[in-house]
Amino acid sequence: MMIFPVLFLLLAFSVTNGYLEDSWAMFSSERPAGPKCVDIPSNLSICNGIEYTQMRLPNILEHETVSEAIHASKDWESLLRLNCHPDTQRFLCSLFAPVCLMQMDRLILPCKSLCMVVKQGCENRMANYGFPWPEMLSCDKFEDDDMCIKPMQEAKPPAGQSLSLVFVYFRPKKSGLEREMDMNRIMVALSVYIQKIREKREENDSSFWFGICFDALKNN
Repeated sequence: MMIFPVLFLLLAFSVTNGYLEDSWAMFSSERPAGPKCVDIPSNLSICNGIEYTQMRLPNILEHETVSEAIHASKDWESLLRLNCHPDTQRFLCSLFAPVCLMQMDRLILPCKSLCMVVKQGCENRMANYGFPWPEMLSCDKFEDDDMCIKPMQEAKPPAGQSLSLVFVYFRPKKSGLEREMDMNRIMVALSVYIQKIREKREENDSSFWFGICFDALKNN
């Protein structure tokens, strides 16, 4: 019967065509010439409902296109569904769809403390299914002494403040010059976001909350 050879050829064509599409995406104009801000797409499902709307490419995992980030993130949807820690989405999105502040000349990484609380909450659950905590998520890759994404609990604003989310943590370096330069960049970024928030409220007449928190500057 000819049906099996025909089915085999159709399957082979389908797989090959999918491979060619993925390969073409790697060399297409979608690949950025340098860092850029893009809207977080709805089909990047691990970040649905995250507190910000734009991500930076290339991301921390060196995905240079939205398609690459979406494809790689599919493997982590099951971790999110475990509900093993409230900050799992925040941590994963800081890797796959890091918040974009184009005035900053670097990626904003997750804090080591964020990685640790998610690892502590999820590691045993993952082990129950036969999966160790992956090396690519090693918390040793991150620090708490620079600008980074905090755990939600640490990021809560004082009672009575209107900000519903505070997600950036900053502890300046010792150098006074570095401190001044970093603060100047951050203030520029803040002014841009405040303007965007005002415009969004005027256009949509809806509540849109975005907050940034800084640790107190410490003396040398």
